[in-house]
Parts: sequence; C-alpha cells; structure tokens
Amino acid sequence: MEGVIKRGMEKEWLNTSNEALNNKPPLEVIEQGPTGVQEVLRLLGRLEWGIAT
Repeated sequence: MEGVIKRGMEKEWLNTSNEALNNKPPLEVIEQGPTGVQEVLRLLGRLEWGIAT
C-alpha cells in the first residue's frame, strides 16, 4: 500500500467499499483468503500504475 494509498489513510481505504471489489471494502475481500488477498493486490497494482479500476 505504501506509495499507493496516502499515508495515514490506509485504515480508511481498507474499510471503505470499493466499486472494483464489487462494492466491498478491501479488508472484507482480504478476509476471504488467498484469492481475496490477490484481488486486493491486483487493485493496488492498477492504482499504482494509474489504470482505471
């Protein structure tokens, strides 16, 4: 998340619904297991590169 999500906003980002994750918060998706973790990592990668999500 470092360098992608503004410092100090990580907790808010993890707990805010995200359209790219079917309107689920990233933390909820991560809690689904390895597949969810990969999904959130892909989203962070897209954000890092400025790819529309």
